[in-house]
Amino acid sequence: MTFKFIALVMNQGVVKQLDFEDLLQIPTDMAPSSCHDIISSCWRAQLTNDASNPSLLRALCSAYGLPYLCLGLLKVINDCIGFAGPLLLNKLIQFLQQGSMTSDGYLLAVSLGLTSVIKILHNSSNIRGFNDRS
Repeated sequence: MTFKFIALVMNQGVVKQLDFEDLLQIPTDMAPSSCHDIISSCWRAQLTNDASNPSLLRALCSAYGLPYLCLGLLKVINDCIGFAGPLLLNKLIQFLQQGSMTSDGYLLAVSLGLTSVIKILHNSSNIRGFNDRS
């Protein structure tokens, strides 16, 4: 992921102090009016579908639920991979201290290496559709 879009603002900031007009424009899908329209339509749908018990949480989930659910799932995967690395390292150290002659050490070492590579790829990947601004 590159930040080429910010180079103009950075260069302008070197020359003079930035004003409000110098800053980047908000994408139209993130503009407050657009967000209001989405939430408002979902709230109206809540009122028509379940007028006796409308829920703001259900309206927000229907407006933004899927992207944030996907991001939450990616965060859980990232945390699990980050947690697996130290556990595998601990098991590898215990294995080396015991001096066993089985092939479990190779499996632990390969697993530790793979989790590190997966974590690096996961952290550096650019997920399309989630605020891609390059």
